[in-house]
Amino acid sequence: MSNEWYDGFDEDVEFDGRATTALAIKRIAIMTQQWFKEFAEKRGFPDDYVVVDIETSGFRPELNLICSIGHGWVKNRKISKLYDTYLNWSLEPTVEQTKLQQDLEKTQLSMESKGACFHHTYKKLVCEGQSPGKVLEYYHDLFQKAIDSGIMLVMHNGWAFDVRFLEGHFRRWLGKDFTFPEDSIYDTGICEKASQLDPSYDPMPRIGETMHDFSKRISGIRARGVRWALDSHCEETYGLFKLAGVSPGDAHRSATDCLVMYHLFEQHRALAEAADG
Repeated sequence: MSNEWYDGFDEDVEFDGRATTALAIKRIAIMTQQWFKEFAEKRGFPDDYVVVDIETSGFRPELNLICSIGHGWVKNRKISKLYDTYLNWSLEPTVEQTKLQQDLEKTQLSMESKGACFHHTYKKLVCEGQSPGKVLEYYHDLFQKAIDSGIMLVMHNGWAFDVRFLEGHFRRWLGKDFTFPEDSIYDTGICEKASQLDPSYDPMPRIGETMHDFSKRISGIRARGVRWALDSHCEETYGLFKLAGVSPGDAHRSATDCLVMYHLFEQHRALAEAADG
């Protein structure tokens, strides 16, 4: 690799009481360590941050809807509050309910065929959901406050998925243009994906590359055998559900995924600190 971040990096990394030589783990340590150094110059190490997750009726931001949003506040590296809100789209007269139900059923089949759990059914949205406009307004203000305060957001596949849905919904349903700044989101999913890529893909962050640009570059790469889902690859690598004290059957609930993502981010931090030491 030509990336200078490799210079002087030891062959073995001592982490969590064991030595590992896994290239993927090394890459996570290096890229996280480097970004933390850049954050230190801008806003301090991210001991305080917000984890965010959404669940949707499909995979196309221009056609599908956000069905639930979860977030968790982390202060001094400890998660203190966790929230999970469903959006009741039956309250929005312009949304065709039959199509929404069909989209949800199709998405459920797609997820379950891959062994993933599905919780945000149409019945769940109607029975437990809140006004979509009020929920989106709340999160628009939350994100703006976090960004204005220099608080980092943590998402899994955030730049390629969550951000596109959120920005699109803010425009469509609130009439507000909102853009997440280039370095406002640490994307645990992209880091996990990049850590497994062949060196020919240039998988490490380039010097001066923003999180957004790095994520955009890596998300466009298709490589056989590379997996980074929270409930499969990340669970197998780090044992996240045990760390979080939750059942794998609760995966793909927004609040659960936020809690699991928090533990994944803290694993990345520990790797970076081990590499630095």
